[in-house]
Amino acid sequence: MQTIQLTTQVGKDGILQVKMPENMSGQNLNVTLVFESISELNYPENAAPLKGTVISYDEPFESAIPLEDWDVLS
Repeated sequence: MQTIQLTTQVGKDGILQVKMPENMSGQNLNVTLVFESISELNYPENAAPLKGTVISYDEPFESAIPLEDWDVLS
């Protein structure tokens, strides 16, 4: 397996074009995209319905099940 790394930009039309070396013609590729800053992407509002939701726990270290219900303790 050969690895080629390059940095490029997506065009204003959202199209990514990559010019490969001529000797790669007809080769199968495994393409991985790594975004430098994902926050700049425009997601629909409903893509992250829990974003900004505050969760608090009154007793975070207490057992979710009462101690008397644990069979292993008897």
